[in-house]
Amino acid sequence: MADQDFSSLSDEQLIALKNAISTGDYSMVPTETLLALSSRQAPVQQPQEPALVRGARAGMRWMAGMNTQPNIPTLGQGTSLDAYDISAGQKAKLLAAITTTVDDERLGKSIKNIMGDTPVQLQKDQYGNLVVMLPVKGQNYMGSFYPNPSGLDIPTAAQIAGGVAVGGPIYKLASKILPVIGIAPESYLGSSLVGGTEATGYEVASARLADEPMSFSPTFWGSIFGGAINTVIRGLGAAGTAISNRFRNYIDILDPETGNLTLDAQRFLRANGLNPDDVRSDIFAEIKRRVEAGAVPAAAQTAAQAGGLPVPIPLTQGQGPTGSTQQQIFESQVLGGDFGETARNIMQAQASGQQQAIRQNIPLIQERLGGAPIQPRVGAAQAQETLSGMQEAAKQQAGELFTVARKGNSYTNPFQTGDYGEDIIRQMSGFNQITAPKTYSILGEIDQAFKEGRSINDIYAYRQQLSNQAKELGSEGGAAGSALRLFDDKLNDIAENTLLYGDPQQISAWAAAIKNYREYMRKWETEGILKNLTQKTTRDGNTVLAVDPNDAANQILGASFGGVISKRNMARDLLTLKRELPESDWNAIRQEAFLKLANNMKGAFDEGVEVSATNFRNVWNKAKTENPDVIKVLFNPEEIKLINDFANVSYQATTRAANYSNTASAMNNLMTRFMGALGVGDMVNFLARIQVTDTLRQAYGQSRARKATMQAAESVRGRGLLDQPGAYGMFGGQSAPGITEFMSEGQNQ
Repeated sequence: MADQDFSSLSDEQLIALKNAISTGDYSMVPTETLLALSSRQAPVQQPQEPALVRGARAGMRWMAGMNTQPNIPTLGQGTSLDAYDISAGQKAKLLAAITTTVDDERLGKSIKNIMGDTPVQLQKDQYGNLVVMLPVKGQNYMGSFYPNPSGLDIPTAAQIAGGVAVGGPIYKLASKILPVIGIAPESYLGSSLVGGTEATGYEVASARLADEPMSFSPTFWGSIFGGAINTVIRGLGAAGTAISNRFRNYIDILDPETGNLTLDAQRFLRANGLNPDDVRSDIFAEIKRRVEAGAVPAAAQTAAQAGGLPVPIPLTQGQGPTGSTQQQIFESQVLGGDFGETARNIMQAQASGQQQAIRQNIPLIQERLGGAPIQPRVGAAQAQETLSGMQEAAKQQAGELFTVARKGNSYTNPFQTGDYGEDIIRQMSGFNQITAPKTYSILGEIDQAFKEGRSINDIYAYRQQLSNQAKELGSEGGAAGSALRLFDDKLNDIAENTLLYGDPQQISAWAAAIKNYREYMRKWETEGILKNLTQKTTRDGNTVLAVDPNDAANQILGASFGGVISKRNMARDLLTLKRELPESDWNAIRQEAFLKLANNMKGAFDEGVEVSATNFRNVWNKAKTENPDVIKVLFNPEEIKLINDFANVSYQATTRAANYSNTASAMNNLMTRFMGALGVGDMVNFLARIQVTDTLRQAYGQSRARKATMQAAESVRGRGLLDQPGAYGMFGGQSAPGITEFMSEGQNQ
């Protein structure tokens, strides 16, 4: 290559070229610079080749898209319209023009019409390809790209894919109308009519965008190509879909404000018959990729779910959502050894891998819930220990505040609190002086103290007497407990309204001590999960927690995951724990809940027992149905979807149809009849039953077993891209430069 002369380039062009050389991205280099440099390259002399070889090589270069300059990107392959400073409406119209127009002259007119006042330049490269230059977003120069160069590239594939989008509905309509007049839709004549109609539609769109009169030539050629090509490239479906999907607009997956799937993502799922509530955001892109590649949406979702677990679980063909009962029975027979040891080993290796993957997912899902995986009962004991420490600290703080308050003295005001004692006695419903004489004696002294305006120290001493009395059994204990609650209400009223006089600091100290103690009592001494987990008792002379730490998980969640479904006040207790516990301890509780759920999976924690996820899935689904509030407290939406996927995929991986058809025996009989049909005698027939039939049966089993365990096995839509007559009308009508047959392995199968 000759040395390049850069002296004519401006400073901006030199900077852009320097950046392009360092990054390898020439999309932002002005096209006139690239064309100028390209034109200065010294020609390379090639040895003369035979005409046939040159023709074949030219065809291959066209198919490979090699007749382009490598430093000018193709739309959809190295650049997108988002890089240019044009409006959304201009982008949409420009895409429409590219996907409906093959002729460069008309495409150039369309682009100029669409851009309007927006600066645009059109040039041809050394191969005659149209090059478009548009203002680069955020820059003061124009960038270049090929809208649709020669060759089978993304824009060309998009034209074909667009033809299918139009041809499909036309073909469906023709399938209903043409038989009425005696024309088969898939015949040459039927395909020609559909192709001509489709080509006409594309010509109308293309002509309008270019502001040109409509030509009837595409209609004629569309009719010819629609019938002629129908039987030639029906296999283009899967390959064409995979290529054209690269040209589709990107869908934002997550809404940054809500953290949920965007409306566009939800619409895509619903359009394909999938429920957005069942799809995790981290597997959406995989589902979309598979659906756009031609997979049945349900199969795409299952494949994405299985592959999107912390440890992917490989499913066989029979275990997928479209797996037939016959396939499941075959796989069960293979595992039973009906098709020989080799086939059995293939399926057994798959089954063992599934079992291992299921078990490995359990601790990894625990990690997703937060923190390192814990063992059963450890998380709840950890949370109980934290709560007990919090309760002790709160109790100690209450005592310290009263210690400070008692150092001085303040007095009640008889003009404001003189009737407090009478109020307490009057509200003692259900008790009297005869049934609870000790309690009423204390209440009499309290009444007198309030009337005399005694010190708060003296009045608070009566509270201790009521507290001690409340520990007794019978009427005295009940009456004292009721009086204690009424007395505390009066003390709180004094603190809230500062109904004391004396030293201001002491008044404040007493008010703070009384208010704090009230909150302590409400939180730790009233009935509920906090009191249950932190209450102390004396056992064998030692003060211990009333609920043993090893039983804390059962106290919180119940003895099994069924307790999560039916235990009273479960949601309220869990919300309390979520509010009070540090995040790490709350996550430990959530892990405990998941472990209780996993206990419903047979063999989940015992490698000596085969895993069965039937009960696991049933219990999980029941919990979501009967107590959804609890599930929503324990797990966020994405975690619920993750457990859904784990439950469903594990169920599919551990469930197979039983063998009731005795296919292996039927295979023997079939092979025997086959040998008999060849005229083979009884003795040879007998040998065939023993040798040939067994060999063929094993080979058959091995082949199907390998196919059944292929990681990529999944169902493909019955009609893929270009898989209908007449879908080639646009392509033929626009006189495309070449046609290639792509045979999809999925459709061949």
